[in-house]
Amino acid sequence: MAWPPREMTGPRPDASSVVTMMLLSLYQTLGATRGTEAAIESPAPPRVEA
Repeated sequence: MAWPPREMTGPRPDASSVVTMMLLSLYQTLGATRGTEAAIESPAPPRVEA
Protein backbone atom coordinates (compact mmCIF):
# COMPACT_ATOMS: atom_id res chain seq x y z
CA MET A 1 0.00 0.00 0.00
CA ALA A 2 1.51 3.32 -1.04
CA TRP A 3 1.08 6.38 1.07
CA PRO A 4 -0.19 9.52 -0.67
CA PRO A 5 2.44 12.25 -1.09
CA ARG A 6 2.59 14.74 1.75
CA GLU A 7 1.75 18.35 1.09
CA MET A 8 4.55 20.56 2.34
CA THR A 9 3.36 23.96 3.52
CA GLY A 10 6.83 25.46 3.81
CA PRO A 11 10.48 24.85 3.17
CA ARG A 12 11.93 21.62 4.53
CA PRO A 13 13.81 22.28 7.79
CA ASP A 14 17.53 21.66 7.72
CA ALA A 15 19.38 19.51 10.25
CA SER A 16 20.56 22.39 12.44
CA SER A 17 17.03 23.74 12.91
CA VAL A 18 15.77 20.26 13.75
CA VAL A 19 18.51 19.82 16.37
CA THR A 20 17.76 23.27 17.78
CA MET A 21 14.06 22.46 18.09
CA MET A 22 14.88 19.16 19.81
CA LEU A 23 17.20 20.86 22.31
CA LEU A 24 14.64 23.56 23.09
CA SER A 25 11.97 20.94 23.59
CA LEU A 26 14.24 18.93 25.88
CA TYR A 27 15.17 22.04 27.86
CA GLN A 28 11.50 22.98 28.30
CA THR A 29 10.62 19.42 29.36
CA LEU A 30 13.43 19.32 31.91
CA GLY A 31 12.47 22.75 33.23
CA ALA A 32 8.86 21.68 33.65
CA THR A 33 9.93 18.45 35.37
CA ARG A 34 12.24 20.28 37.78
CA GLY A 35 9.51 22.79 38.53
CA THR A 36 7.00 20.11 39.45
CA GLU A 37 9.60 18.25 41.54
CA ALA A 38 10.41 21.44 43.43
CA ALA A 39 6.70 22.07 43.99
CA ILE A 40 6.23 18.54 45.32
CA GLU A 41 9.29 18.63 47.60
CA SER A 42 8.68 22.07 49.10
CA PRO A 43 5.65 22.42 51.35
CA ALA A 44 3.01 24.89 50.34
CA PRO A 45 3.07 28.19 52.22
CA PRO A 46 0.43 28.45 54.95
CA ARG A 47 -2.77 30.15 53.92
CA VAL A 48 -3.65 33.29 55.79
CA GLU A 49 -7.39 33.81 56.01
CA ALA A 50 -8.51 37.32 56.87
